[in-house]
Amino acid sequence: MSKFSNICVFLLYSVCACAQALYSDSALYAAYTAEDMSVWKRYIESVDFAAVSLREQERCLSYEFGYVAAAIDADTQDAQSSLCRFEDHIGLLTPVMPQATILAYRSALAAYKVKTGQSVVSNAFKAFHFANKAYDADSLNTTALTIRGNVLFFAPSIAGGNKRQALLCFRRAASIYEERGDTICSWEYAAIRMWINQCEEKIK
Repeated sequence: MSKFSNICVFLLYSVCACAQALYSDSALYAAYTAEDMSVWKRYIESVDFAAVSLREQERCLSYEFGYVAAAIDADTQDAQSSLCRFEDHIGLLTPVMPQATILAYRSALAAYKVKTGQSVVSNAFKAFHFANKAYDADSLNTTALTIRGNVLFFAPSIAGGNKRQALLCFRRAASIYEERGDTICSWEYAAIRMWINQCEEKIK
C-alpha cells in the first residue's frame, strides 16, 4: 500500500472514531440530561440508515423515539419531518426487529400523531391497541412496558388511562434495566425513573 493510501486510511479511521465519540451513548446521555436535543438531532441526521448495521439502525430508532417526542413538545420546525422519518424507519425494521418492540413503537407513533392533531380519535385508539398488543407479545420487553406505561399515564381515565397501572409498567421496566445492568448512560432508564416519580406524585 502506498504512503498516500496509508494516509487516506488513517484519516478515514480518524473521522469514524471522532464520529463514534461524538455520538456515543455517553455523549448523547449527557446531552439528554442537559436538555440539549440538538445533539440528538445531529446524530440522527448523520446516520445513513440504509448503510449502517441492524444494531445501529435499532439504536438510531431508539433515539428517534425520544427525539420526536421532544421535538413535538418544543414545537420545533423539524417535528413533522422527524415524525415521518420515525414512521419510515419503523416500517423498514418491522421484518427484523422483535414484534413487541415494533408494536410498541407503532403505539408511540400513533400517540405522537394525536399530539400533532392528526386523526385524533383513530390514532388514540391505535396508541392503546398497539401498546396492549406489544405487552401481550412480550410482557418483559422494556420498550413495550415503557410505552404502555406512557399511554396509561397520559390518557384520561375516561379513555382508559390508569396511572397506577402505568406505575406498575414503569417499575417493572426499571427493574429489568437494573437486573441487566443497563442503567449507565441510558436515557431510556433515566426517562423511566422520571416517569416513576411523576406517577408517584400524581397518585399520592
